[in-house]
Amino acid sequence: MDHSIPGSMTHEDITDHVAFDRGLNQGITTGGDAAKLKIIELMDEVIEAYTDMPVSDQEQANHKQVQTNAVRFMRSWVLSGGQEDFDGNRMCLPW
Repeated sequence: MDHSIPGSMTHEDITDHVAFDRGLNQGITTGGDAAKLKIIELMDEVIEAYTDMPVSDQEQANHKQVQTNAVRFMRSWVLSGGQEDFDGNRMCLPW
C-alpha cells in the first residue's frame, strides 16, 4: 500500500533535487572562478600594454599613469572579492 501523499516528493526525488542543487552551485562557483581568472589575465595584459606604451610628453605620461593605476585598482578589487558596505552590499570606492 502506498502511503505517500499525492504530489509529494519521494526520498529519491528529494535526493535527486539536492544533488542537482549541489551540482548547480558547484558549477556556478567553478564558472565564477574561471571568469575571475580570465578577467585578471586580461587586466594583466592591459597593465603590461600601458607599461610598455611609449610617451612623448608629460601629458601622455600622466595619462598612462592614471590609466595604469585605474586598472591596478580594479585588479586588486576583483582579487579581494570587492569591499562591502555596512549592509553587506559590494561597493567600489576609488578614493
